[in-house]
Amino acid sequence: MKVRSLPDAVNVSGTHEGDGGRSSADNVVKES
Repeated sequence: MKVRSLPDAVNVSGTHEGDGGRSSADNVVKES
């Protein structure tokens, strides 16, 4: 799950949904 979240966050960040990307990245870091 953690590995899948990592790329997911990067993908979201690439899109204009910076908000979602940031949230995802934060979640990944917290889970790490």
